[in-house]
Amino acid sequence: MNRNEIAHIIIEIRKDAERHIIGAFDSITLIVKKIMNSPDEDKRQVIDFLFSEIETNEYNLSFVGLDIVEELQLKEAGDVIYKSYNSIVNGRDSVQWKQACIRVLLLLQYQAPLKFYLNHIDDIKNDENGRTLYFRTSILLCKLYPEKGLEILSDFYVEWLAGDKLTLDSRDFFSRILFAFFFKFQKDYTTELVFRTQNKNKKAGENLKIALVTFLKSEMMFEYKREFVDEKIKAIEAI
Repeated sequence: MNRNEIAHIIIEIRKDAERHIIGAFDSITLIVKKIMNSPDEDKRQVIDFLFSEIETNEYNLSFVGLDIVEELQLKEAGDVIYKSYNSIVNGRDSVQWKQACIRVLLLLQYQAPLKFYLNHIDDIKNDENGRTLYFRTSILLCKLYPEKGLEILSDFYVEWLAGDKLTLDSRDFFSRILFAFFFKFQKDYTTELVFRTQNKNKKAGENLKIALVTFLKSEMMFEYKREFVDEKIKAIEAI
């Protein structure tokens, strides 16, 4: 297949998904299934095309390329994404592009210098509308640089919980994000985060314990086994 044929197939799958109100996320699943069911030669051509799109955005499919790389966990794409982080091509929104690159690089555990990731996180922190994005990215940093990621997260909780700046709904919101990531990591850093936060500020640490345990006891945890949840609650309350 040539580049035009590959682009046409991907675009048509996305259009079909939109017509059936499946959505962009599920269209990625459909594209991935098609790739995985293709002969090895075609599969390699599609992957090479996606890497090229990440660099050039020739067919306006670079974000799709990142999503597919994430879904397939194509670690070989790390160098391409890293080099394309600052690339402004074909009208690609630089802010959204950089955040998407950082997300995928961290999920791939790409060994970029810590300063590279921290510079991006600092940029988000200075954006008054970027609190949630800052929090999510700091969690992802724990996959690669857990010491720094936990330091940033504990500082976040000290800032927002020592002075009771977060509403109860906001506490649930951030707890949901935290568990959604930590429970999928090879190591769950929840208790270590509570411990660090408590060491920095006792009130913030106690408020964090209350927020996390309250969420774990809520109906939002229905998808997890009770024994698993009870074990997490016991570990947090023991700190």
